[in-house]
Amino acid sequence: MTTQLSEGTLLQNSKYRIEKVLGQGGFGITYLARQEILEREVCIKEFFMRDFCNRSETSSSVTLGTTANKELIERYLNKFIKEARTIAALDHPNIIHIHDIFKENDTAYYVMDYIEGESLSEIVKHRGALSEEEAVKYIRSVADALKYVHQRSINHLDVKPGNIMVRHSDSHVFLLDFGLSKQYDTAGNQTSSTPLGISHGFAPIEQYSPEGIKEFSPQTDIYSLGATLYYLITGTTPPPASELFASELEGFPATVSVSVKEAITKAMKPQKKERTQSIDEFLSLLSKGSIKENIREPQIQQVATEEYKKEETVLQQKNNSTQSSSQKQIKEDSRNNKTKETSSNKIKSWILGIVLIAITFFLLINKNESAEYLYQKGEQAFHDKNYPTAFSSFKRDAEQGNTAAQCYLGYMYEYGQGVSKDYTKAVEWYWKAAKQGYARAQYNLGTMYEFGQGVSKNYTKAVEWYRKAAEQGYADAQHTLGSMYEHGKGVPKDHTKAMEWYKKATE
Repeated sequence: MTTQLSEGTLLQNSKYRIEKVLGQGGFGITYLARQEILEREVCIKEFFMRDFCNRSETSSSVTLGTTANKELIERYLNKFIKEARTIAALDHPNIIHIHDIFKENDTAYYVMDYIEGESLSEIVKHRGALSEEEAVKYIRSVADALKYVHQRSINHLDVKPGNIMVRHSDSHVFLLDFGLSKQYDTAGNQTSSTPLGISHGFAPIEQYSPEGIKEFSPQTDIYSLGATLYYLITGTTPPPASELFASELEGFPATVSVSVKEAITKAMKPQKKERTQSIDEFLSLLSKGSIKENIREPQIQQVATEEYKKEETVLQQKNNSTQSSSQKQIKEDSRNNKTKETSSNKIKSWILGIVLIAITFFLLINKNESAEYLYQKGEQAFHDKNYPTAFSSFKRDAEQGNTAAQCYLGYMYEYGQGVSKDYTKAVEWYWKAAKQGYARAQYNLGTMYEFGQGVSKNYTKAVEWYRKAAEQGYADAQHTLGSMYEHGKGVPKDHTKAMEWYKKATE
């Protein structure tokens, strides 16, 4: 007995013609169809509970396996229609648009735009693990979509690589399949039931509860988002959520950055309260794990350090030679003029020698404590996770006005590395570097204002600092500025300007 509509089946009085089946899950069948009047391809999803429904052999009507399941199926059918209406009201560039809902064949359908492309799951299967840059680009788009639905008290509850589509024509990303999603009221309580669906490796432990997610929980989708990013950069499905109680998440490539590893690890904490609490926080971790900007690669740094040591040795030899010559000259002058000099002249000669020696030591000490030396020492210590030494070096360098060191210092105060966490101090140091035009510090200062860390939350100020960094070409700031315009935070909502800044960041 067939369960799917056959090719050529007409729906809605010949408005749509079924062309082929795209996929089938536990609660529905997805078809490629043609909208005849507009002569375009669309995607149609049919409500069909695989374990409970059948299809008539003489028509396209859906029948029940047993009458005992009628109440259950009716409940989920109504939920299917309600969620379709909810999604149809969403207007976000990374969420697929639903533009028709109807009942027919004793079931329900909704019509979506057809996206010609591949899911992230298919891409990884074909190509293997993605580069960090490409993976993060996709995840940022999904995160923007999730942030949008979370602002409307909706949980997606099935974020995974198979539900994220990348369009072939322009690599635009779409979040699909809201079949398990839930909407919640203003108190955070569910307004609809959801059939249980578990994507092992991508679902957090709380989704395994028979009652599902009863209260609005951004952290649940954030876990799945982190797990999806893990899959993209490793090419492997994450371990089941239950295993993370007993062991740390492992298997990261050696090339993965600190920021991405930290963002994934924190998003996938087994305890919900220990997880990243919002999409904004997740994006902030992705952006701020590494504060290096225009800093040389390790090999170049090593060469520079060796050259610096050589230069220091030559300088020290010259200074020693100067010191030796000076002392010799003083002694020679003393002998030649022994009978001629008065005791006053002898004193002057000795004072001159002492001054030269003092100058020599001053030059050596000043060279050893130069801004370049302190910065390199701090950076190496930071790389080695010797945070107290890194903090000490950056602080001395920052006090001399080095903007990169000031930015590092702000970061260490923000995250409590080598010093007690202090958002107020973090803001102070970010501000010093930002005022001198250091783009990374301007961006970080913007995030402090946006999230109210160390300063009162102020979206207008956040936009001001994001803009300063964005105008210098700083991609993270350009992307965030686009988001601020898109959602009207600190600026009037303006999708045109949002797209302009997103395009700059992409380029």
